[in-house]
Amino acid sequence: MAIATTSGESAGWLTALFTATSAVCVTGLVVVDTAAHWSVFGEVVIACLFRSAHLAS
Repeated sequence: MAIATTSGESAGWLTALFTATSAVCVTGLVVVDTAAHWSVFGEVVIACLFRSAHLAS
């Protein structure tokens, strides 16, 4: 989703998939700098994924 990046362009499916998987698994691995690459909306989505992983454990 273009709204999730600061540049307004799509992040690419592999970057998005890796980031989402990393957030759900709570590994903290990143391919891009989170603060620089993702918009506030994108960071909220990542935080929600991170939080959902904590609820499941």
